[in-house]
Amino acid sequence: MLRDRTLRLQFGHRLEAVYLLGTRLSVDVFGAAPPEAVNFNVKHSQEVSVEVISQDQSDFAPADGVKQWPLDPGTFLQIQMTQPSLETNESKVTVGYYEENGEHPINQAGVFLTGIGISLDVDADRDGVVEKNNPKKRPPLILAPGKGAAL
Repeated sequence: MLRDRTLRLQFGHRLEAVYLLGTRLSVDVFGAAPPEAVNFNVKHSQEVSVEVISQDQSDFAPADGVKQWPLDPGTFLQIQMTQPSLETNESKVTVGYYEENGEHPINQAGVFLTGIGISLDVDADRDGVVEKNNPKKRPPLILAPGKGAAL
């Protein structure tokens, strides 16, 4: 099982990251906030799903960034992509930081994402088509750490 990958944002900057489909990115929102910020919003590309998690509650962020959340210690985002990218840095997630009753962000942080998919599927029945769920394909081999595999 793959573990979440953690990204650390820095206000005023944008990171670049490679995202592996089927995994999640955890992003600390509070640690990247400017000192005067009390709220934040999230804008993201359509092929990106962003869940805001704070105080054991979660809420999916709309892509257009119209909703704001209070900025609390321990607030983080869980980011997932639904499809691979066609170009480098094609998708993005931007966090806007706001002062009390602020209409315009005082600063932003974000990440450009390049989504990739990895597949070990093969043409198991040699018909010229690679199928992910071919019934003739042998189940995956699971190795215990430090053990060899028996075939």
